[in-house]
Amino acid sequence: MTARQPVLDHIVVLVSYETLQELPEIHKDTFTIIPGGGATTGVTINKLLILPDGTYLEIVAFNKGVDREKREAHRWSRATEGKIIDWAYTLDNPDGFEPIQKRVNGAESDIFYRDLIPGGRKRPDGVELKWSIILPVDADLQRLQPGIAPFWCLDKTHRSLRVPYLAENGNAPAACTQHPCGAQSVSKLEVLAPRAAQPKIGKTYAAIHTNTQGDGTWEYGTHGGSAFPGGVVALGESPDSTVKICLTLKGDKAQKITFLPGVEITVTEGN
Repeated sequence: MTARQPVLDHIVVLVSYETLQELPEIHKDTFTIIPGGGATTGVTINKLLILPDGTYLEIVAFNKGVDREKREAHRWSRATEGKIIDWAYTLDNPDGFEPIQKRVNGAESDIFYRDLIPGGRKRPDGVELKWSIILPVDADLQRLQPGIAPFWCLDKTHRSLRVPYLAENGNAPAACTQHPCGAQSVSKLEVLAPRAAQPKIGKTYAAIHTNTQGDGTWEYGTHGGSAFPGGVVALGESPDSTVKICLTLKGDKAQKITFLPGVEITVTEGN
């Protein structure tokens, strides 16, 4: 990972409350899924699938019985359950976001990053986590469809509290990052968007990343060190008017895993 690269933080999968409870058992032979916690607002609850490269899948659901107005105000309220719906970047140094924000806001893409929004959740053990998020918006400061561009999650408490991907000695991946399917890292996150929207989205991605490949892919780093140097974000065409996010992992062997009905994760062989 270089200092200029954004760091892939996590990918968001929205499921029903009932599915969230069932997934650890459903995937006991493929993935290790651990408790996450509830948002401090009480609106959502999650579980985590953490990879050795330090990235993770946040499997999130709306709490049962949550107030309708609070749910409708949430940025994922209109997203479809059973889908990968969003993704987040982070930075080792939060001060590095300002130059990115300026580049994106000046890219003439009609996609902008607004100011920091405080966020957090409480772990099952009672430890409170705090961070700030920055959401992409349009010219009228209205939230965009999730997944078009990454949101940002910048930690106020130490990231290791939010994402326990290292063992206690800090020198090896934690046990919770070891998966029966052998998955190790995220190698590609592909955003499929309508053709008409792709030029503006591409301008945003080029402004975020200083290492544009020129072939519709952009590199990101990870927190996994030299063993996991990172992967690419790719921009492709959606078969309809919606945005779809596809995920490719690297692991011990090539395989396709049905994570949810309609959500297939590709695993390629390699580290």
